[in-house]
Amino acid sequence: MPEGEFVLSVGGQEIIRRSFALDERQVFVPRGRVERASPVDLRGWVFHPALWLDGLDPPAVELRVDDKTLLPLPLNERRNDVGFSELPDVGIAGFRLLPTDIKRILSRSGQRPALIENASRMELLVGGAAVVGPSPRPDNAAAEGRDPAGYVDFYGHVPDFGGYLLAGWMSGKEPDNAQSAPCSLRFASGECRGEALIAWHSRSDVEGFGWGFVCFLHGERIEAPFSGMEIDLSGRRLLHPSNAVREIEEVALVSACMDLLRARPDGLLQSLLRQPLFNGRDTLAELSAHLQIEIDEFIVVPGDGALLKGWIIDPAGAVRSIRLRAGGFQSQNLSAAWVTQKRPDLMAAFRSLGLADHARPGFTAFVPLNAQGLSAAHLEVSLHSGQVGFKPLPPSRGSSLQAIRAMLSGVEIAADDMARSFSTVLAPATRALNRARLSQCSPPILVNVGPPVEAPDVSVIIPLCGRIDWMLHQCAHFSSHGMRGVELIYVLDDPPRKDDLINLAQRCFRWFGIPMRLVLLAQNIGYGPANNAALRVAQGRYVCFLNSDVLPRDGAWLRQMLGALEVDDALGAIGARLLFEDGTLQHDGMSLRRLPQFGNIPFPMHPGKGQRPPPGRGLRQVQAITGACMVLPRALAQELGGFDEDYAVGDFEDVDLCLRIQAKGLNCAVDDAVVMWHPERQSQQAPGVSWRQNLTTVNAWIFSERWGHAVAGAACPPGGVLNLS
Repeated sequence: MPEGEFVLSVGGQEIIRRSFALDERQVFVPRGRVERASPVDLRGWVFHPALWLDGLDPPAVELRVDDKTLLPLPLNERRNDVGFSELPDVGIAGFRLLPTDIKRILSRSGQRPALIENASRMELLVGGAAVVGPSPRPDNAAAEGRDPAGYVDFYGHVPDFGGYLLAGWMSGKEPDNAQSAPCSLRFASGECRGEALIAWHSRSDVEGFGWGFVCFLHGERIEAPFSGMEIDLSGRRLLHPSNAVREIEEVALVSACMDLLRARPDGLLQSLLRQPLFNGRDTLAELSAHLQIEIDEFIVVPGDGALLKGWIIDPAGAVRSIRLRAGGFQSQNLSAAWVTQKRPDLMAAFRSLGLADHARPGFTAFVPLNAQGLSAAHLEVSLHSGQVGFKPLPPSRGSSLQAIRAMLSGVEIAADDMARSFSTVLAPATRALNRARLSQCSPPILVNVGPPVEAPDVSVIIPLCGRIDWMLHQCAHFSSHGMRGVELIYVLDDPPRKDDLINLAQRCFRWFGIPMRLVLLAQNIGYGPANNAALRVAQGRYVCFLNSDVLPRDGAWLRQMLGALEVDDALGAIGARLLFEDGTLQHDGMSLRRLPQFGNIPFPMHPGKGQRPPPGRGLRQVQAITGACMVLPRALAQELGGFDEDYAVGDFEDVDLCLRIQAKGLNCAVDDAVVMWHPERQSQQAPGVSWRQNLTTVNAWIFSERWGHAVAGAACPPGGVLNLS
């Protein structure tokens, strides 16, 4: 065998000399691989020196399918992942064909996509020579989830719809009747998941192996590049952004998607796309009908709903529906369920338009929703003529007692409309506003006046609001009878009077020697929450909830009620007989009765109220007792969470607590041998009639929703016949 010699010299000096045998000249065999082959994705690589050496004609690269059909393959992709690509100037040595390329090559060869889809054997040829080892048909199923089943061509976020709209194509047959599917959109930082709406259309460029699609997925906008989409259509399918993927602004995006689906049967997605888009302007004046709508109050309660109070002038009855829309959210027709009000100011201003004397142009509406906020909130007003206009909404104001007052002011509800008005609007709105305002409360300030009572038998909790001077009258009565072993707690639910109360408490201690604790609330929160704030710091074995205008007739009142609780384990709470200042009966226990003038809502009644009290009979079980004087074990009160705070400001929380006590198998009773004076509601400032009466009825409705099943008689259903006899 001939020999050769290798010599290495540096600067004319020989460094290495080696001899070696020369093998017979061998023919170079190209290398390569088909990594994936389907009608939508054909990829692989080849290695041949002629691809990068100067002076050599680059060889043709072909794919032989099932030993008979030759398909030319362009080299169009750099493959730095393959080892030989590290050689200088190798450059492009891979191929990757997308559906349009595959279809074009197949068409030129007189073949259809099924050729690749059904192939059992594939072989790469370079310059007519097969690569080392035949390349079997790749296992495409093994690559599923990594390789795309289609591509997204364009996308964008549509704030009015509250999500992303995308269009592209997927391989395979059109899914039967598929209008929605689980989907996730992936971005460089974050993803959007949910149930997507989807619609299909034909595309000539992927005909025979794929379908065009338009897809919508709810979600907040993500400020990051789009990186892909995954959808579950009889299996997980991964879609990549196409090379020319682009983000489109919402108006052009919706228009383009509508054009794609124009020839397709109507579906859920098409209904969404037909919704008009809000551009931030008030367009009601551009409608053909004479129409005016104004919103006086707009309050969003995160996680609960949105309250709207305003007015509408629509003399011709042109409006078909009014809906709240924001960021993809769309309410039901507000006008179908809102509560209307008389507005004499509007009647005078618009009488020339022919408004009827009985017209009620004012309205209050409540929209339940789970969203934490509403972006670009507006009203969508649809007319019977088909025209649509928009009304931007003012910024949402905060939840407060003033918001509840504003909502309930001027509202007059007929007896036969109580059920509908309170169940759909006033009760859920009040409950949401009240919960929101209570959630914003700061911790109270605790003040000790005088030495604290060690291991008290009972904590007497007395809320104060408005008439704080009643503290002086009470302490005078308490001092004449003694308060041994009693922890006295005054709760101030009137923050501006804080300094006045501290000064008054110091005077009472100096004059009467009665130590007390002050719980100073940072906000006005109402009767139930105020009592609960004191209950959380109370230390007595028992608690006595007492109004500030309830005064003892003698010194035995508290010990007598405590004694009854101590000897009867079945007794949960006890109250006293309360008299007006003229000696007539104010409270001797309560019973529940449905009142037809209030839509058969149950109200607590005081039998014998205003009459001369009957002779005392001692301890009597009753259906409920007033919170003006109620004694129960502190452990029981805390176990039940005190008064239910959904009853805003005050009313019905005491009856509710009694029924919860009885639900535990315990009794409520009145000891009519314990007599107290109670000039009713003297401890409160005179409330405005309209809103406060409505709030009492709201609390009555909330109570009825919970305990109506425990009250005899039937509730009047919405639209039912109401018997007022």
